[in-house]
Amino acid sequence: MRKHKEPEKPVSKPKARKKGRLTVASIVRIVLQILFFIWMPALYISAFSGLEELFTSLVTGTFSLSSIWPDLLAFAAVIPMTILVGRFFCGWMCAFGSLTDWVYRIFSRWTKSKIRLSRKADSILKGLKYVVLAALLVLGWLAGSLSLSIMSPWDAFGMLFTVGAVPALLYVLQSLLPGFILLVVILAASVFVERFFCRYLCPMGAFFAITSGARLVYIDKPRDSCGKCQICTKNCAMGIPLNQMDKVKSGECIGCMKCVDACPRKNIKVHAGKTPINMTAIAVTVAALMTGLFVFATALTAAANNSLVSSASTSAATTAATTTAAVSAAAQTSLKSVAEEDDDNEGNTAATVSASAAAPAATTSPAAPAATTAVAPPAATTSAAPAATTAAATASGQYIDGTYTGTGTGFRGGSTTIEVTISGGQISNIAVVSYQDDAPYFNKAFPTISSNAVSTQSAAVDVVSHATYSSKGIIGAIADALAQAK
Repeated sequence: MRKHKEPEKPVSKPKARKKGRLTVASIVRIVLQILFFIWMPALYISAFSGLEELFTSLVTGTFSLSSIWPDLLAFAAVIPMTILVGRFFCGWMCAFGSLTDWVYRIFSRWTKSKIRLSRKADSILKGLKYVVLAALLVLGWLAGSLSLSIMSPWDAFGMLFTVGAVPALLYVLQSLLPGFILLVVILAASVFVERFFCRYLCPMGAFFAITSGARLVYIDKPRDSCGKCQICTKNCAMGIPLNQMDKVKSGECIGCMKCVDACPRKNIKVHAGKTPINMTAIAVTVAALMTGLFVFATALTAAANNSLVSSASTSAATTAATTTAAVSAAAQTSLKSVAEEDDDNEGNTAATVSASAAAPAATTSPAAPAATTAVAPPAATTSAAPAATTAAATASGQYIDGTYTGTGTGFRGGSTTIEVTISGGQISNIAVVSYQDDAPYFNKAFPTISSNAVSTQSAAVDVVSHATYSSKGIIGAIADALAQAK
């Protein structure tokens, strides 16, 4: 009797996870993106500003840690973590990257056709960001104080997408049209290519990719446990061919964890060295560390700015005192010269009077008034006094003593009001009355500009890099105040 053979059950293929399903890691990532978009939108550009300042000072041989360290603090807050965990900042904290992320997510529901470049074309285009990085560093060095902000999509982004502020569209169209056009192109491209800017154009992303090559935290996905689905590659925001890798240490990886969430076999893990780790915990820890470093850096910068302003005021007071002493000396010298001239004239007159007195027969009573007039000639005294006054006025400075208030137009078209104090004909103090500007940019620009204005006794000073529009508002307000003091 033949035994009945049970039919073999087909081996079920692992099902792909439902697209768009939220995991703990993805929820934490979205929350962090929103928080940093609201709270620290300027962290990216501040970090790049520090890199640019560092490069320029090293190339020109003017590097001085004591003078540029405030500009390096945001850069220093981001880079150590990048060396350890890779481009985590790009995937979880960058406001500009988050915006392009959201644009892709929103429009991907309506746009059926996506642009998928060949591996070769994608690889070539990814090299563009290194060219952009080199070009911006060189242009920043060559241009010096010349502002390139008019072409900056980041400046346009800041004026249009700052949370809690009305988008300054008209101002952007009038003052930042090239940068606005670039921003529109980037956002339009982000509809069809996920993380378009991060992949191909981001200069800071290029630097992060260089510094994160030997990072400690990486993605582990042994290919011998993989199937042929290539779901990891299809879900990679940066277009990395993950199906060809056992360990993902590429500088292009932004640690978004989309591949981990999408893998149907749960074959993809996050490792620190050889130890599996929980990426959510690492994300929260790294974000907290970066935030702490940045807040600490901001506090140090504020302290340095206050010190700089105090130093500027002290310098101004010293200048005013020195000028006053010089004025007094000049006036005394001038008056002494006049007095000596008067003494000579008086001596000549006295001789004449003595000669007249030797002939008493010829002397009459009306002669005395004539002698008195000759002894103190009014013409000499009258002409000498204005000369001394003019010399003192010239030495005392070009401004009239007093306190003057001026206004200028700063970042986002906001009004900046500055109070300038003139003492001894010199600028002795510059103070902020009010401003409608972004605090990080304004606080970066004001100490340097006010110090330089006091040192040069003029509003004709350079703008501060990466705070161009705040600088223009401050300079315009100082110039307006000084115009009233002439």
